Amino acid sequence: MSTPVDQSPDQSPNEPDPKAELVAYTVPHWSGPPRNEFSIQILKDGLIIDKFNVHDKGHYVFGTMDLCDFILDDPTISPFHAVLQFKSEGAAYIYDLSSKHGTSVNNKQVNQKEYVELHVGDVIQFGGSPKLYVLEGPIDLISPGNSNEEECAMEVATQEKQDQLAASLNDLFISVSTMVKGELQGTNNLLELLEKMNLRVAEEYKGFGDLASGLSVFVEQLKSKSNNFDDYVQQIDAIENQVTECEVVISMLDRYVSVLESKVQSAYQIPPHS
Repeated sequence: MSTPVDQSPDQSPNEPDPKAELVAYTVPHWSGPPRNEFSIQILKDGLIIDKFNVHDKGHYVFGTMDLCDFILDDPTISPFHAVLQFKSEGAAYIYDLSSKHGTSVNNKQVNQKEYVELHVGDVIQFGGSPKLYVLEGPIDLISPGNSNEEECAMEVATQEKQDQLAASLNDLFISVSTMVKGELQGTNNLLELLEKMNLRVAEEYKGFGDLASGLSVFVEQLKSKSNNFDDYVQQIDAIENQVTECEVVISMLDRYVSVLESKVQSAYQIPPHS
């Protein structure tokens, strides 16, 4: 978890940070709290798990040590990993402190001990941590490149969800068709209707990617029920065979009873001997 360490109450934003003396980092003379409000949004597995403001002072240290402003708990993070550095006019930079596993911005590893300018929307990754740190701030500070990258990423994610949904619907159609095919053999109109329903649902809900995961679960449940259905069909077939055999026996018994009744009636109709 990323844990921010608050600035001491009696420390002015413009005063040197005493913690910096313990870190292998020299705060530049141009350092200062940004005039704009910035924040860091932390994501993991595509979900927002935390968010912290980063505009109260000129720089923030990331690492595993308690002295860091953001304490990270991943084994690939160095004790003092990197610094988020601001200029008072609002520019932001990332500075890697010769970390063992490096720092990446938008999937590109930055050079160590160099100030790399950041823009709103840039995604920072420290070492091999699964967490991503997104710089948030005024919209006018978003670089055109970031805007295009975000749009492409959204398009790719949307397409992946649509593909997943289409695959789930296709599996659903196959499962339903397989389960009912035995009952619908020779009834092609009903099978065509199922296919049309599948295509219609896929078209109508292609924008709702969340349905895909639910449909996947439903398909698995349906497959399980389909397997159970096969067992039931076999049991029903066995019962029907037994019933058929019983009907044959009963029919034979009926014939025997009829024969006996005829014999009894014939016996009573014979005139007595004189």
